[in-house]
Amino acid sequence: MSIQANTTAFPWKGPEQPETSRLLLARPARNRLPKKPDEPSTAVCVMVVDMAHFAQIQHHLQLLAGDKAMKDLADQIHRIMAEGCAKAGQVYEKVCASFGGDGGIFVFNRPAEAHEVAVNMLKLAEDESVRGREAKLNEAMRCFRIGIAYGELSTDAHGKLAGPIISNATRLESGGVTGEIRISTAAYKVLPRSIQRLYGGEEQIRGKAHEKPQNGHRCVVVPRAPWDAPMKPPVRNPDFNTHAIFAHELVECFIISEIDERNPRIAEVMEKMIVPACKRTNFLPRRADRIPGPDRIAVIKEQLAEAPLVIAYLGQPKPHWNADVILEVGFRLATGKPMVMIHEAPPASPDGSVASLKALLPFYLLHRTTVEIAQQPQQSLDRLIAEINLAKHDRPEGKWSSTHPKLELQFTNLRTDLQINEVSPEAKELFGLDNHMETHQLVGVMDRIRERMEDVQFKAYLREQSEILAKIQAEGAGFSSMDEPRALPLARVPIIFKNTTALEPDRKPLGHLPVLERYSFDRGLFKLRTLFIPVSESLHRDPAGFWVCDV
Repeated sequence: MSIQANTTAFPWKGPEQPETSRLLLARPARNRLPKKPDEPSTAVCVMVVDMAHFAQIQHHLQLLAGDKAMKDLADQIHRIMAEGCAKAGQVYEKVCASFGGDGGIFVFNRPAEAHEVAVNMLKLAEDESVRGREAKLNEAMRCFRIGIAYGELSTDAHGKLAGPIISNATRLESGGVTGEIRISTAAYKVLPRSIQRLYGGEEQIRGKAHEKPQNGHRCVVVPRAPWDAPMKPPVRNPDFNTHAIFAHELVECFIISEIDERNPRIAEVMEKMIVPACKRTNFLPRRADRIPGPDRIAVIKEQLAEAPLVIAYLGQPKPHWNADVILEVGFRLATGKPMVMIHEAPPASPDGSVASLKALLPFYLLHRTTVEIAQQPQQSLDRLIAEINLAKHDRPEGKWSSTHPKLELQFTNLRTDLQINEVSPEAKELFGLDNHMETHQLVGVMDRIRERMEDVQFKAYLREQSEILAKIQAEGAGFSSMDEPRALPLARVPIIFKNTTALEPDRKPLGHLPVLERYSFDRGLFKLRTLFIPVSESLHRDPAGFWVCDV
């Protein structure tokens, strides 16, 4: 692997911006001037990435399509690395110390960050290799080796990166097969336990033929390249009394939970109930605080919208449920995708009575199954596993559509091009729309709604929706305040048609509350999907005369 210097910034606490050269990888411990006693150093994580068979693939492409194909190959490798960083919430330009066409050196503050980037890079590379693997064409495959080390990093007298950490990461990368991460023992020890579970136990990992093996741990992420000789799987991991769980064999499960490191009950439920249940049903549990990324809200929204399974740990009302947890549960519920809920036993009141769960849950969760956690969480493990299996089989992937009416809007500017992108059959029935009506005719849809609503209700509904859309547009344009917590905007004003308005003072009407399921912003285009959930008992009149919902 040839590495050329990259002058972009990355996590570094020394007085100078370090550089890496080809000499660094070729001779990591030679031709170095002694480190000065007062030269600063810091404990960081170094990751070395290299594409296997690069010379052969490059030669094949050059014969096939000339020099342009070689540039395209370098661009493809660069894109895999950059996207791998972005998916883990890292900025490529900040963590990449050098890129050499077929690989690079990356520097992180923590090994967990390096692990997440490495997993993403290997998965992205495997996506690029699917057709080549199926066609048994090695030259069409992009397979990588990755080594990670943790320790002191400094600069030598010439301002270049130095220290045993560089050579350790390089030796870990150079030995063994593609498709796996090899990590030093020092780096493994500071990983969160949720990531340590993915690695085998400590073993001797060989480098190149002339190099002495070093101790480390291995994590298999994707299948090895077809040209690699078979290699034994990672050894048994005594830290968990089990064989390593391979990340490529697991499906992600997002965990909704209150996060409080001072609460031992939360840790106990995770360790003794949620994690074992996920393991036995082939899921990889991922809680928000264990997923790297600079924008926590964006990470949570993506997981709630896309994770194949969600386990929601509701906790206990004290006297109210955790607001963030309930909000995330509502978001996930709107997607129609599988979710399993668990909760603590309701607390006793001062007189000794215990309220029923139905009296405590929000209205939209009353008819959903929840698993009560026993005092010893492991005693509820089998029940949770059963619910996970039901969730997997009852709503298979590709059939997770909601039966609630839904609309999808898109716009680049609210004042000029707001239009409807999609109207579900249920929404057409609710709003009385003609099946032949073009979806972009937003004005026509709003006119139909206005005609069927009381004026005061329609104006309140329109005002609130306009505020929500304006807030989303401002956020996409970068105008939202950094001091404001970013959350999915919630509506309180439902659509209530005249024929459903209560005639008796003590009766409440039937309304449809708009719940924003998701929204995205890409190249200036906003897209939003809204579900309309029926509400009644939770309604009350605002002093201004319109109905609002107490969600």
